[in-house]
Amino acid sequence: MLTETYSARLGDYSAPEPISPAARLGMPSHRMGQVRSGSHSLSSDIAVTRWIGDADASRIRAVTVPADRYIVSIAMKGTCLVLARGTTTVFNGAMPAGTLHVSAPSREFNVRFLAPFDFMHFHVSTDFLEKRDAMSGSHSGNELREMVLLRDSFVGQLRKVLQKNSGTADSEYMRCIGRALVMHIVRTGRSRTKTNALPTWRMKLIVDHIQLNIEESITLVSLAQVAGLSRMQFAAQFRAATGSGPLEYLLHMRIEHAKQAMTSSAMPLAEVALAAGFRSQAHFSTVFKRIVNETPARWREFQRSGDRANPAPNKNSLARGAL
Repeated sequence: MLTETYSARLGDYSAPEPISPAARLGMPSHRMGQVRSGSHSLSSDIAVTRWIGDADASRIRAVTVPADRYIVSIAMKGTCLVLARGTTTVFNGAMPAGTLHVSAPSREFNVRFLAPFDFMHFHVSTDFLEKRDAMSGSHSGNELREMVLLRDSFVGQLRKVLQKNSGTADSEYMRCIGRALVMHIVRTGRSRTKTNALPTWRMKLIVDHIQLNIEESITLVSLAQVAGLSRMQFAAQFRAATGSGPLEYLLHMRIEHAKQAMTSSAMPLAEVALAAGFRSQAHFSTVFKRIVNETPARWREFQRSGDRANPAPNKNSLARGAL
């Protein structure tokens, strides 16, 4: 979820140039805003870029995080992707709007997008927390924990603010949001240490199981059995790892599966619903509307007409309860 600009060795940082309206509105990755090294003012601690593109499952993007930066990314709309570090799969599946991803300096990733994507990136200098500690007299720890959080109310609200003001906000406004986001991540990282997060290999078992059985009824108990944990252990570890409940995540995977079916075939919506594991077309339409903020029929019409707008989900987008 990092920009190809940085993958192409954006290089050393110095005083940041103002973020142009084009950058804020998602200009092509090879022209994303740049920052350079040597400055220690707060204004150069955080730079902001945006990465927007279409699905390309055949293309694997190689990404390298600069040695003196963390990359904090927010998914501005829902997508589906595979994120790997070496031979280890970090994330594979549906990623809801508002998902937070934190990458440590010098990390190398491979990313493959299975659906259109839109990410806002905050490039945070490694000495930012140290300077904040020095100014406040506190000790927050001079690092950010790597994480993927699918569900976080604070990040979700920030995404809405960014979505609403991305065309008018100036660079300092965006950096202020970035600073607030970093402080939130520090607190979130501390709380996550209280519960062991679900290991990556167990998360992969869960995702593979869902993909292979997407048409079937999948319960919390069955997912816990796949993970080899008790129901309570699994639910707690899954939430600690992702910020989302297992059934919430399952709903998003079902919706992404349905989207792919609707764009790649003329299958009637009733058949799409059953193929994605929903009880009925009515149930499918209700969940789709909650997550995508549009009906399946209208969403398919937009795709066919070439309109790739992906309306932001409303605040109750993640349905709860048995599937």
